[in-house]
Amino acid sequence: MSYTLYDTADMWLYPEIRLFCEMRFRPKFVQDSYFVCSTHLSSSRIAAKVYDKIREVTGQEGQVIVIDNTQVASSGCYQE
Repeated sequence: MSYTLYDTADMWLYPEIRLFCEMRFRPKFVQDSYFVCSTHLSSSRIAAKVYDKIREVTGQEGQVIVIDNTQVASSGCYQE
């Protein structure tokens, strides 16, 4: 399944996040705040993995939105 992932952390400002996404999801396209990939994982699972990594790296709350190829969105929000 193909997904587009958007996050609130600029991946150019946080190379650890960009590297994690590149290694974990092997995206076809990477931009400052989003990437496109194909994976067997569900959109909610991708959101959970990425927002956990963003929180680990930045220590900030935020949101990750994953849109699958049917345009159904799943988002994960950081929780304190």
